[in-house]
Amino acid sequence: MQQPWQPLVLTVVAKAAYHLAQKGVPAAVNPFSALSATYAVALVCSLAALAFTGGIRGIPAELRTVTWISALLGVAIVVLEFGGLMAYRKGWNLSTFGLVFNALTAVVLLPVGILVFRERLSPSNWAGVALCLAGLGLLARR
Repeated sequence: MQQPWQPLVLTVVAKAAYHLAQKGVPAAVNPFSALSATYAVALVCSLAALAFTGGIRGIPAELRTVTWISALLGVAIVVLEFGGLMAYRKGWNLSTFGLVFNALTAVVLLPVGILVFRERLSPSNWAGVALCLAGLGLLARR
């Protein structure tokens, strides 16, 4: 049985690799050439994972279950990747960009979670939000 922390570990490892890879894309490479190669590899990996999980026999049926949300996610991912590449090219440090990016994303998603999804935050969650905002303030001081 999968442990609840396993997806978190997987995501953290992948996100660290993601930032290291983004930081390593040479400045001479057109960002969209890099992204095209990235997504070609992602497509091969996704199809291999689909085959491994037994879905390859029914790819047309599987694709019929996909909604417009996948198109929105695709556009968001390209913009996200491009923004990250440009941030590193504009001089953001590997050690701070991820922190600032993730904290600001959490701040943007906070009202959405509360208002749209009716999520409730505990007092300790609110304290964490305050600490994130304080941390952003400290990071902004350079």
